[in-house]
Amino acid sequence: MTATQEHPTRPEPGPGLVAVVREVQRLRSADALRRITVLVPSFAAARDLVRVLAFHGGAVNVHVRTASQAVAELAGPELAPRAPLPSPLLAAAVEKALDEAPGDLAPVAGEPVTAEAVARACLRLGTVEADSVRGETRLHDEVLRLAAAAHATTHGAYYPQIEAVTAALGRLDALGHVVLAGPLHGGQLERRLGAALAARGVTPPVGAGAEHLAPAAEPDAEGAVTGTHVLHASDADDEVRALVRFVRSRLAEGVPGHRIGVYYPSPDPYLRLLHRAFAEAGIAVYGPGTSGLGHTAAGRSLVRLLRLDAEAMPRGDLLSIVAEGALVVDDGEGRPVSSRRLELLTRTRVPVIGGTDWDHLAALAARPAGERAPGDGELSPAERPAAVALLGLVSRVRAALTGVDSAPSWSALADAVDHLLTSLFRASPDVAALRAVAASLAELDVVAPALTRERVVGAVVSRLDALTDRVGEEGVGVALGPIDDAVGRDLDTVCVVGMAEGLLPVLHRPDPLLPEGAVDPTPAEFLDERYRVLQSALAAGNRHRLCSFPRGSLRGGGDRIPSRWLLPTLSRLAGRPVHATKWEEGVDGCADVTAVDSFAEGVLAPPAVLGDDPATRTELTLRALAARGWRPGPGDPALLDRAHEMRRDRRTGAFTRFTGNVESVRELVTVLDGPVSPTRLEDWAQSPYLFFLATVLRVRTLDEPAATIEMDLLDYGTLVHAILEVYVDERVREGHAPSRERLEEILREQCAAAVAAAPGLVESLWRRREELLRAELDRWYADDLADLDAGWTPAVTEAMFGRADADGVTVEVPYPVLTATGERTLLLSGSIDRIDTRTGARRVTDYKTGGAPGKKERPHADDPTLAGTRFQLPLYAAAAEAIAAARGEERRPVTEVRYWYCTEKGGFESIALAVTEELLEKVRADVGHLVDAIDRGWFPLKGGRGSARDLADLLGGADLDRAWERLSRHEPVSSHPAFAGIVVPDPDATRPEESA
Repeated sequence: MTATQEHPTRPEPGPGLVAVVREVQRLRSADALRRITVLVPSFAAARDLVRVLAFHGGAVNVHVRTASQAVAELAGPELAPRAPLPSPLLAAAVEKALDEAPGDLAPVAGEPVTAEAVARACLRLGTVEADSVRGETRLHDEVLRLAAAAHATTHGAYYPQIEAVTAALGRLDALGHVVLAGPLHGGQLERRLGAALAARGVTPPVGAGAEHLAPAAEPDAEGAVTGTHVLHASDADDEVRALVRFVRSRLAEGVPGHRIGVYYPSPDPYLRLLHRAFAEAGIAVYGPGTSGLGHTAAGRSLVRLLRLDAEAMPRGDLLSIVAEGALVVDDGEGRPVSSRRLELLTRTRVPVIGGTDWDHLAALAARPAGERAPGDGELSPAERPAAVALLGLVSRVRAALTGVDSAPSWSALADAVDHLLTSLFRASPDVAALRAVAASLAELDVVAPALTRERVVGAVVSRLDALTDRVGEEGVGVALGPIDDAVGRDLDTVCVVGMAEGLLPVLHRPDPLLPEGAVDPTPAEFLDERYRVLQSALAAGNRHRLCSFPRGSLRGGGDRIPSRWLLPTLSRLAGRPVHATKWEEGVDGCADVTAVDSFAEGVLAPPAVLGDDPATRTELTLRALAARGWRPGPGDPALLDRAHEMRRDRRTGAFTRFTGNVESVRELVTVLDGPVSPTRLEDWAQSPYLFFLATVLRVRTLDEPAATIEMDLLDYGTLVHAILEVYVDERVREGHAPSRERLEEILREQCAAAVAAAPGLVESLWRRREELLRAELDRWYADDLADLDAGWTPAVTEAMFGRADADGVTVEVPYPVLTATGERTLLLSGSIDRIDTRTGARRVTDYKTGGAPGKKERPHADDPTLAGTRFQLPLYAAAAEAIAAARGEERRPVTEVRYWYCTEKGGFESIALAVTEELLEKVRADVGHLVDAIDRGWFPLKGGRGSARDLADLLGGADLDRAWERLSRHEPVSSHPAFAGIVVPDPDATRPEESA
């Protein structure tokens, strides 16, 4: 905050503190030397009172304490050397009691949630006299029995709250004169202390505010403390942004930040929103943080590691932990290995789910370079270090978890967790703090519950949850906190957010493990106390008390109405009764009720009460943009200029860098400098943009191996190709006659290899797929025999070109085409499933396992590429000629190329093209157009069904298609031949004249 703030040297206290100060002065004048103890609701309230006392009569021999501080000060010496019972230790004692005598809870005693629930109930029971609670059900009796056993276990070294309160009440005289700064709100400790002081005639002084608080049953009673202004916005986000503007206006008026407090009924979602909004506005705050040690990368990783099954070691869970960045993962020589490389290795190259899959990866990693095994291949030089690093991590994690599981005591367990941290984690302050947490586990040997992994996790989590962080310096900046933190404060401005029904009052759920009203107050008493707390919080604002609420929730949906506890404020401000369901009518025209209708209005035309100045740099930029008609101007960030240009181009259909035109850097597009497959060219024709992402930038989506419970069409097609390749290759190499028995053997072998490579397959689903495949191969075998009778004999299978085959031989297939800049030679690559020969002719076959296309989607002599979108068959004809020449075979022209749909889904149909010179020239021209577009750097936005269709789903295929419709109406997309087969016609240009 850059505005000048006036800091008064002598703060004027509010009426509540004035009454307290006067009472202290009265007691001081009566007995100047006797101790005076002032009991306040919170630490912040204590700080305010000490500051005020320093300006009004001095604070010498005046002890300002919270109720819990006073009890600890009085009871500590009395109960020493015993210490207060920490909740994690009580939880451990409950677990031990459940182990030794589970009683009626035996069926659920082993569940971690059982011990947690009973421990919470026991903690509450520790605030009342042991014989004051009588069970009403068998469940209550069981909980009371377990509580007695747990407290008996810990009694020798620790004491519960009730003992501390009882001891403190016996030493109240040590406090000297006692002054109550206000009613004592809270739990049993505050109630018992308040009752004991009331019995001595100690009550809050007149004027402290206690006498004006209305009960929840009559929230609009005459003495109710209400707000001075109400703000409402569309949702919690806009509500918080508007509130920050209001706080900024108060700071600009000279109110010191420490005299302003912002309070919420629940931290979710308000604490995170408040921290973010104040940070963006540059306003210092102090209060609870949004994260603690348990929310750091190291804290999350520790808990998740402790939950891992060491034997199964699920890949997804382990690599998710690695992605947190807290673990050390290197290749054994100190070189780090990225999470991306590990994901690629275990999702695509060697699919891993867990368990024995790690052994498969280890066998591949141990195999010498150059050695291959059937179905496995070998790891590449880039994959091997990643495999070594990951296997090393798996080994270290398993060893560390084995040490945790085998620890004979909690002390040994503490050492095992410490070893896990030092052996797996990078050194950092967070890890040092985690080691301290691990060391504290040794204290559980006092009660020694049985060691299980679930209990270890619970013990660690409970300790991490207790380590909440606070941000800022206490007393410096604007205070943030729950509503209770405002009670007793001395502030200029108090803001309470979230005052909508459903958010306030916070729902109170009685503990079903305890008799209702035996420990906690009844629901009516609870509501009454919470309403009094709210009023006390509002009373802390001496000049301004802002109440705000959201009219809806963009996260959960639906509308909200004002809280029942906000209605008294609305009614007083409006001067008439306001009802919850008709509140908008009730406050219509009220100057003290401010509406922020939308985010835009809050930024561009904020209500006067929020101040005219923008609260953040972003708001300043938005206002400047709005003043210029939302057009960037001189001095605006370059990023803003680019964003405006992108929105304009995508909206208007201009073909620029933001819609897929990279012509200005086309020399960087080198995808056609090396061999390219016909199907890759078809991907461009399906979606130039997705081709750019997948082929030029090499962006890809990764499948989760554990999600593959049934073989998908792609894997099924790969399996069919593998079976037919082996079968036909044996016939070609060894001269075998057709054999149904051999085809069945190959089916079983390849199915076994496919199952091993896809560990997530469900056996029952896989067996059904295998039987279907067996039936389809019967039909394929019959058709293959018919082909043989027609004179076709298989000559080559899986004929590779453009890249090295298994023998290291590369057949180059140059393919000259004509582009706008002249002749260009394209190098083709791929693999032809099968080449057959008969007298004077060759035929190329490509197996297909999907559904056969409709009549209009099939290539034919007049349009062999379907307007430049299908190239595989005719280009395979050119490749087959080159392969035959490289193999030194006699010259036989390729007379036919075909797709053979060899599954039930494709109807076992064959779609063929007769190869002629005229056809090949048409193909060459269409390929030239496509190559020309790629060479120019043209990759317009478009969805599609190509190999990157999963990527299209992530990016929003519908949005890409809408952008393509606009681009289709503008040059060069509308006229260049490469787009002829995919361009979207302009509906206005194709309407019949009579409808125009």
